[in-house]
Amino acid sequence: MLDVCAAPGGKATHLAALVGDRGHVVAGDVHPHRLRLLRANLRRLGVHNVSVVQLDATRSLELGADKKRFDRVLVDAPCTALGALVKNPELRWRVQRNDPERLAALQLVILQHAAEVVRVGGSLSYSVCTWTRPETYGVVEKFLSVRRDYRLDDLRTAYASRYDKFLKEDGMFLSLSHESGSEGFFAARLVRRESP
Repeated sequence: MLDVCAAPGGKATHLAALVGDRGHVVAGDVHPHRLRLLRANLRRLGVHNVSVVQLDATRSLELGADKKRFDRVLVDAPCTALGALVKNPELRWRVQRNDPERLAALQLVILQHAAEVVRVGGSLSYSVCTWTRPETYGVVEKFLSVRRDYRLDDLRTAYASRYDKFLKEDGMFLSLSHESGSEGFFAARLVRRESP
């Protein structure tokens, strides 16, 4: 597995616990200071099946000469974080009018680079802690319009019993703070297939 925007490590350590001795997680981030936090969390939790790498997901993610392919890739992308207003109301003063569109362009670039390292039959999960259309559905729609070798996976198949009220008819996940009382969050899973 590859966690593209991994620091400070909460998702990577959870993935490592899920795969146990049967798998390995590569956790990457662009910022050295965030990688130090990630390494510290791995040590604190005693996690040994995670490799930490510095990577810039706005550029090619071909990791190593063998051009490694992953079974699963997670992109929890930088976003406006408007879904976290419940816990962090001060965020509303930091977000500028053009931030959703600006960040959506960055998210799409990261997703496109991450798509290159997913093996055929593997999955690419995209998530953001926001609800703006450009950063959620907009990114997924633009991605699928250019990447014909990917299809949208229907999350209702795997998660309907637990998250029914958040799973939409298109199979993507969207929780809204005013409906759930929790943080707002969006997720979609994309599966790589043979080129059409």
